[in-house]
Amino acid sequence: MNSIYFGDNLEILREFPDNSVDCGYADPPFNSGRVYNTFLPNSQAQKKAFTDIWRWDDAAREARHFVAEQTTETYQRLNKCLQGYDLVLQEATTGNKGAMRAYLAFMGPRLAEVHRVLKETGSFYLHCNATASHYLKGLLDAIFDARNLKDNKNFRNEIVWCYTGPSNTKKWFPRKHDTLLFYTVAEQGHTFNPDAVKIPYKKRQTGKTQGIFKVDYELDARGKIPEDYWLEERDNMTPVGRLANERMGYPTQKPRALLERLIKASTNEGDIVLDPFCGGGTTLDAAETLNRRWIGIDLTILALDPVQRRLKERHGLLPSVDYEIYGYPTNVQEAVTLANHNRRYHDLVKLPWRIEARPKSARHFKGRQLEVDI
Repeated sequence: MNSIYFGDNLEILREFPDNSVDCGYADPPFNSGRVYNTFLPNSQAQKKAFTDIWRWDDAAREARHFVAEQTTETYQRLNKCLQGYDLVLQEATTGNKGAMRAYLAFMGPRLAEVHRVLKETGSFYLHCNATASHYLKGLLDAIFDARNLKDNKNFRNEIVWCYTGPSNTKKWFPRKHDTLLFYTVAEQGHTFNPDAVKIPYKKRQTGKTQGIFKVDYELDARGKIPEDYWLEERDNMTPVGRLANERMGYPTQKPRALLERLIKASTNEGDIVLDPFCGGGTTLDAAETLNRRWIGIDLTILALDPVQRRLKERHGLLPSVDYEIYGYPTNVQEAVTLANHNRRYHDLVKLPWRIEARPKSARHFKGRQLEVDI
């Protein structure tokens, strides 16, 4: 059954069986150094959705140690890659300077678990940007095909999603693209449906002539497979901030057309699509639109409301009838337990606003505080 899980995606993924998912897509934090907010429904109050700020602290060291102590071949390859990054980044371990090292210690095991649950015919797309894409590609090379990095055939594409927008930069060119790293589990036999994603050719003249007449290319009427650069206007992939009909008020939301192209290309109807950082649910919406099954995971329980709204409004889906929800706190104690269990992120976890309002107080734990209704 279609499912949404709330909690630490590493722990949740470790409960999934091997070779059980057809396609994965992840739009994780980018190590942007920013705090992202969202507006709650029926309220003008901004709430923290998630914090994309990283430090080389106890949590980061624990994450790094976790990778080092795993014994599977994939984790051993990942550990060797991180050892190289440890050497490169070892001087950056104080204050905010250890951000990249902490971020990679977080991302590495999650990417390894996604690889484990993918089927032999499966594909994976990692959405990132120039902040860390070069580091993340090293992790993915190690996880997906480290035996022969010189001939890494499981790496398929670096896809560039280009878009426009206002910018006030004076010292560099405006940064207006994201990167999607496309990998497959196996060198051969992976699902790829070229006809499902073809776009029209742009008619061009060859300059050749027959007699006095110019000769045009004979173009396939079905169109062409899009190149590895995807354009806002040509491909209808305008950033969601300028799409009133898609905007859900959730930060970092991506356009549905982008997810639909990936899903059409790398899955067939009835296949399972996994998004371990599902946020506002664009991947789940796109998968449902294309008659695929889906699994979403997110730590921020503020994500549930926009996901439920879009699934109901666009597809008429209802929780417990058409999909299951796991790990969502239904009372104060469950919310506090969830927050305590995820030490690094407990300040991101908010009690659902649908719980009956009562006088507020602040409950402190582990040196910080979480506002809960009690």
